[in-house]
Amino acid sequence: MSEPVEGTFLTATLTEIETGSGPTASAAFWVDGLVRDNFSLGFEYNYSGFSPEATVGFSTRRRNRDVTQEIDATLHNGFINAAYRQNDGDLHPYAGLGIGLGYAKLDLDGIVANGEVGTVTGGLQGFIGIDYDVTEQFLSLIHI
Repeated sequence: MSEPVEGTFLTATLTEIETGSGPTASAAFWVDGLVRDNFSLGFEYNYSGFSPEATVGFSTRRRNRDVTQEIDATLHNGFINAAYRQNDGDLHPYAGLGIGLGYAKLDLDGIVANGEVGTVTGGLQGFIGIDYDVTEQFLSLIHI
């Protein structure tokens, strides 16, 4: 799975990663027609949490040992989006771009490492989709 890291007396190799599972949630707020009739601005927030496990194999000249490292991962992303949306009729195709920030945090608990590490990074996204007016106040959408 990975290249061995060799020292004078110890070799370590990442042998397995299980991705784990956890909750995921997303929310978005949009305002249509701010600048032009077909222009929409929105804010989007995404959360994902999962608990993968990594197995690291250690070997010395005398013995081998696999060690499991537990990891709790949390991801937070926020985007400001702009979209062109066709507002005539009941079907509304749209396409847009977004810019945002993401925060990823890893909590490590195991023999290999203990502690917490986090990072913030910027991101861009593009999207297309179609929404359908179920009523004047409620719509259903397909977003890619």
